[in-house]
Amino acid sequence: MAILKTLTAPRLPIVQLEPFTPTAFAPFGTCIEAPLTTRAGNRPEHEQACSTADVIVANQGTARKHARVSAIRDFYPATDPPASQQLHVFSCAPRTLPRSGVFAVRILERHPFTTQTFVPLAVGDDDAYFVVIVAPTATDSDAGWPDLRRLRAFRARPGQAVTYNAGTWHAPMVVLRARVDFVVVVAENGTARDCEEVEIVAADADSDADADADGGVGVKVKVVVDDGNWGLWAEGKRMRMRNGKARL
Repeated sequence: MAILKTLTAPRLPIVQLEPFTPTAFAPFGTCIEAPLTTRAGNRPEHEQACSTADVIVANQGTARKHARVSAIRDFYPATDPPASQQLHVFSCAPRTLPRSGVFAVRILERHPFTTQTFVPLAVGDDDAYFVVIVAPTATDSDAGWPDLRRLRAFRARPGQAVTYNAGTWHAPMVVLRARVDFVVVVAENGTARDCEEVEIVAADADSDADADADGGVGVKVKVVVDDGNWGLWAEGKRMRMRNGKARL
């Protein structure tokens, strides 16, 4: 992947996390949720009333197939080398944050001709979670660069996955607290058109001291909203466990 453009981050308020819901995320893709709300024993009983997926009884009556919850599509031009659907596993380590709990978005990427779906496969800790950061395309940009002033961030709950629409600008996956492994479905043809990136740098007026204090250069997102400095969680845990003593 090559950086196609360098964007200057304007001075903006720190972006706050939003709940990750199908309605809120609809302009950017699909928020995929486990549709079952309750269970009786091991048998699924109730589907969410808001689910619009087709529900099919399967596995000799022991399962509910919720069909077509998210489209997997590609739009590569016929003149390009042929693309094919690929399935990858991304093992994402937790991000290290400053004490403020602010993450600085320095890179945004898009896949111009394909959707991309991230499905959590396993997590390294029950408290791990991931943040979905997206930006719409600027309306005054002929080349379709992201609109940094309208960047949004969503905290995903357990049981949720995400599909980015083709062409949606998004940050590389942001995982907190502990590793999360994702199954990723995406179309690729092996060319530079599979993925495009922009780099975000500081405005001239930004001082290095200010950048270091609140999360670094870039568009800033408050990704830790509960108590505790989870950006340094892994380091703190190692120190507390050293020699079997609770140390800080």
